[in-house]
Order: sequence, then structure tokens, then C-alpha cells
Amino acid sequence: ALDRMYGLVYHLDQALLAGLPYVQEQRVIKYKTSLLVQVAGALAGSGSIQPAIKLLKQIKTFQPELSLPVSNAMIRLYYQVGNIFKGETLLGEIQDRLSEEEREMNAGFKLIAHGEYSEAYQHFARAVNVNPTNTVASINGAVCLLYLGRLGGQYYTVRRSH
Repeated sequence: ALDRMYGLVYHLDQALLAGLPYVQEQRVIKYKTSLLVQVAGALAGSGSIQPAIKLLKQIKTFQPELSLPVSNAMIRLYYQVGNIFKGETLLGEIQDRLSEEEREMNAGFKLIAHGEYSEAYQHFARAVNVNPTNTVASINGAVCLLYLGRLGGQYYTVRRSH
């Protein structure tokens, strides 16, 4: 599936190089970006974090208006692979533009990377309080409670988000 997606991206690039009217070009760029985001998500989901980060960097280059959400995704991936310095550096660049929910999420991911599950749980709980439909925060809060051996609280956290 990734090969087919990337093949589509290649053909979209060829269409852009051939020269299209501006409106068509913008549609092709939007479609290409959507495909690349899906490829990056699939790579990250399969454990290929570094290629996913590389792809997200490319997206930031040709779609600067997506810089904030793409940077936010990259921060979380950096924390996931234990590259806390790069995550913190990038977070410092965008921190002022993040919502309260996003700031709480990033703080939670950073603390998980440091192995501080109790503190991380507090940030994920605050993110759920800001947005009760944030299942990512609920699931990560539950993971923190699992690591802390508090399974009863874990059930409550996941149920609360639905």
C-alpha cells in the first residue's frame, strides 16, 4: 500500500513538473500533501519513525501553512524515539502558537520519554479536561497508569473520553 501511495506521489510530481494551470496545480499539491501525510502516518505506525520524520520535514518545506501541525507531529515522534533534544528544540520554536490542549499533550509525551509516568498522566488528564473527546490523551493517560500499576484508574480514564 505504501508503494502505491508513493507511486501516486511520483505521478503527481510529474504532473507538476509538466506545468499545470494554477488552480489545478494547487489541487495537485493539496492531494500530494494528503498522500504524504498518510504515508508518514503509516511509516510511524509501523515503527519507521525516522523515515516518517524525514517525510514530514519535506511536507513543511513545500506546504509552509501546515508548519504548525506537522511540527507538532514531529515533536511527538522525536520524543517517541528518545530524541528529546530535537523535540524540545522544535517545541521551543512553536510553543507560543499551540493551544492549551496541544501544550498539555506535548508535555505528557516529553515526560513519557523521560519515564516520568505520574507527571505525564497529569498532563494527559488536563488535555482530556480541555477536550473530553481527545482519545489520544485518554489512551496515553491509560498507558501511564498501566506503567504505574494503577489499572483501576486506567479504565476510568479511557471510559471518560467516550
